[in-house]
Amino acid sequence: MIAILTGDIIASRKQLDTNLWLLPLKSWLALNHGEQGIAWDIYRGDSFQLKLTRPADALKTAIQLKSLLKQTKGIDVRIAIGIGHESFNSQKIMESQGSAFVRSGELVDKLKNKKQSLAIGTGNETLDTELNLIIRLILLTMDHWSPAEASLASLLFHKHQSIQAYAEALGISISTTSERKKRAHLDEIVDAEKFIRSKIETYEKGMG
Repeated sequence: MIAILTGDIIASRKQLDTNLWLLPLKSWLALNHGEQGIAWDIYRGDSFQLKLTRPADALKTAIQLKSLLKQTKGIDVRIAIGIGHESFNSQKIMESQGSAFVRSGELVDKLKNKKQSLAIGTGNETLDTELNLIIRLILLTMDHWSPAEASLASLLFHKHQSIQAYAEALGISISTTSERKKRAHLDEIVDAEKFIRSKIETYEKGMG
């Protein structure tokens, strides 16, 4: 099984300088997922697709992407996670096919209609209902992260630096950093990610 993340930048046309979000996105994808066109690609100027060989990493990766992009003021991202199989691998993600691609593509259209920024589709209706309920709850916070809160979220979900290191790098107090972490509800989001990860791992084993 694989996970396909289909994303598009929300309100990208309102951003006069697209390089403010496009260059960091390309750099992050290249650094973490290799050469463009194989496991990831960008199309239509403001949309992207990413393949993960470990579906359990899907929500964490989506949070990493959201926290990266929301560091640019006025920018957010919509991400549809499709989990399933890859029936045809052409070595180029935009030419590959399978249930994971179909679920991700169908889900991103539904998200646009619902004006929701993140969801998961596994093909299991009961599991999807459970996981997406949790996701809708954490979106109540993530959708409203400030650039500073998104920066801290990126630190915790990707760079794994300590609060103290973050505070020192920005020249702010640990108490200010801790308050920022509390406002961003990062402890709760970390717990939600771990719970959803365990659910997907269990689902994978059952389908194996």
